[in-house]
Amino acid sequence: MDESNDYKILGGLRLSNGCQVLHVPSYLKGLWESCKTRFPHRTEWNILAEEDKKIISMDPSRSLQEHFDTAVYCAGAGLWQDDILRKEMQSSLSSLLPRVTLVRGQSLELDLEGNDDKKCPSVHPVLCGKYASPTTKRNHVLVGATREYNAPPLSPEQVYEELQNDEFSNAIPHIWKHVKGVDRITSGIRVQTQRGNLGRLPIVGQIMRADDDTDGSSSSAWIFTGLGSRGLLHHGIYGDVLSDAILAGDGDEPMFEQYPHLAWWKKKQKRE
Repeated sequence: MDESNDYKILGGLRLSNGCQVLHVPSYLKGLWESCKTRFPHRTEWNILAEEDKKIISMDPSRSLQEHFDTAVYCAGAGLWQDDILRKEMQSSLSSLLPRVTLVRGQSLELDLEGNDDKKCPSVHPVLCGKYASPTTKRNHVLVGATREYNAPPLSPEQVYEELQNDEFSNAIPHIWKHVKGVDRITSGIRVQTQRGNLGRLPIVGQIMRADDDTDGSSSSAWIFTGLGSRGLLHHGIYGDVLSDAILAGDGDEPMFEQYPHLAWWKKKQKRE
């Protein structure tokens, strides 16, 4: 939240000085540094060493319980791909895992015609189902992404063909007209939650570990995933809500009472 200049921003980003696109690596680095600066005495901020990662990957449930008071699982698709949640939860409750769809997305980083002395026609960011965005490199643009629900992944040729022939291309004809070549293809997998009357909402709340009590109210394991393509909006809003719930120490029920729409996935479990 930014309260300077008599305005407030909650869970959003204010772009200024002509900025139209967020450079995510720079943003995450700045966010990490901001966390360390704002809470220098009460909190120790560490990035796990490679050796620690190996230990936790071998037995995430046991390792996290031994090393941390509270664990928040927010590894996105890896929670399902690596079966981390199923190993972490009580075997009798593993069937209650939120039902999600893992969607692969591939994007093109394109080099456009032009050189250091001559820029190609101005490329403004476009978001309409798919997206096109200039990058930090001159005459360079990111276009994506495919939506792939089944394996195997599309080949590079298929990715190019799908993105070029998609209806979204009608919004960026100037880009395809000046393509000099493909710099590289990026790929990732996101967790897509089920659509409800409020759209697709993230999965936020407690999960029960194998050694927790029967109702899980004292569980030290939480989950925060399924942000989909709205991560830059949802991470600030619901990260704040989640941290308040954890620090309060009363479980996730008070959080759901205040924000009932976040309980969608637990309500669905009970109905099923």
